[in-house]
Amino acid sequence: MASVENELELEEFDRKSFPVKAVQVKPDNIELIAKWCAGKIMHDGDKEGHLSRDYIKVRVAYPINERQTQAYLGDWVLKSGKSFKVYTNTAFEKSFTKRQPSPKPGDEVKKKVAEPAFSS
Repeated sequence: MASVENELELEEFDRKSFPVKAVQVKPDNIELIAKWCAGKIMHDGDKEGHLSRDYIKVRVAYPINERQTQAYLGDWVLKSGKSFKVYTNTAFEKSFTKRQPSPKPGDEVKKKVAEPAFSS
């Protein structure tokens, strides 16, 4: 297999990241998030002895399963372009890092000047 890979002259690529807007669902913002994503607050009822919980039913493009349309407390609702997605906190932390704010016009960008490794 390695010889085939060598013959193909494969190159390595990094997956491009893309910016998203995201907010974590909390008790004090669940209604506002539902409004933002045009979702509906639902109640899952008592299931298999678990406590019933509220969640936001989010319209998601191409969900693989029902859970990907349900934003419970602690989950994240993301918007990229015109689409919304739901991530559990664990999946969100593995997939996304917070973007650093871009410098505003007029802000000085400090550049670190490299010092020589040795002096003569």
